Amino acid sequence: MPSPVFFSHPPPGFSILSILRGIQLSLIGSYRAALNPNLLNTRYYSKALNIMKWSIILHVIMNIPLIAATIFLRFLELFLLSHETAALVLDKLKFFQMHLLNINPFLIMSFRFFTNDLDDVYFESLRFADKVYAQKHPDKPKTYAANLEHCEKYMKTVAPDPRPQTPSYLLQQINLLQSRFMKTSWLSEVTNFNGFAEFAVSYIYNTGLSIILFFLAKTPYVGSLVFPVATFRNLNRSIGTFYALLVVFITFLLPETYSLFLLNTIFGSKQLMMLLLRPYFKCLPFNFQQREQWYLSRIGCLYGFSLMFYLLLRLPIIGLLVYGVAEAATGHLTTKISDPPPNITGPLLQRWAQEQCLWNKEYYDEINDIMGDIEPTIPGTFKERTA
Repeated sequence: MPSPVFFSHPPPGFSILSILRGIQLSLIGSYRAALNPNLLNTRYYSKALNIMKWSIILHVIMNIPLIAATIFLRFLELFLLSHETAALVLDKLKFFQMHLLNINPFLIMSFRFFTNDLDDVYFESLRFADKVYAQKHPDKPKTYAANLEHCEKYMKTVAPDPRPQTPSYLLQQINLLQSRFMKTSWLSEVTNFNGFAEFAVSYIYNTGLSIILFFLAKTPYVGSLVFPVATFRNLNRSIGTFYALLVVFITFLLPETYSLFLLNTIFGSKQLMMLLLRPYFKCLPFNFQQREQWYLSRIGCLYGFSLMFYLLLRLPIIGLLVYGVAEAATGHLTTKISDPPPNITGPLLQRWAQEQCLWNKEYYDEINDIMGDIEPTIPGTFKERTA
């Protein structure tokens, strides 16, 4: 049994500057999505209106319990409760729903399992990026979209499923639920039931952990250590001991509610980023270990990117629309942190996938169009391979 890791160095892809790079790419990717005429045509415009409709429906559904509780408490004010007590109870219920249960991000991120529209948005963004790059560099065009679609066809016909194997008992329960309910309920609309089930299990685990930690933080003497210890345990391996201790120090300064929000943001940002990258990974033969290595080697940039969208995604009404913009921006992000996939299959594609897991640059060449000529040393930036 391996010993626990108490001291670890940050991965090459993590630094404060790489997080800022990710935030920058989220803004530029959103701007590029707004410039893409194909995302503004009738088809995608109608989808945007449909997304807004579902956003309003989800917002109403999520607020039904609070509305019912408000009416009930106002009724009790006439006989049993004071106005201050009713307001306090209502505030606690709002906190429980918005921060402990964290329902809003879950419902919005679940949307991708009910439609393939977000995958279409991702590939449309890639096609636009290929077109713009070919116009600027006609002598050396890059082809992301077409090659990824070619690899996707290969993955569907020849390559094994690269997803991590679900524990046998859990897989049996998922298949049992699928066979019972797929034909008779809303689950029949799920385009990827296993993916949705895995996402739901992950959400339940993270939510349960947050609830347990929140109530443990209320215990005397040791309660103030709960969130710092949980934060350190979660971050030590992924970002290194120094940065983990820095975040722990911040949690000591924050009230419990803000510490809980910070921990949920850490969990939620990674979960959101992996969902945004699903169209990319499903086309390529990465296994579970390779995906984790690919993610960790770019963790700073990816965290900064997903952090911006996760915070905006929590906003009512527009959260689902933000999710669509995030998927479009992920297409632009892909072109900045990876090589174009080769138009090949078989062992050569497997070897290329393994090479992509490694962060192959330590120095910064060119941030983007806005910060063009700056040449600082920034770990966590990607350099395309040269022959």
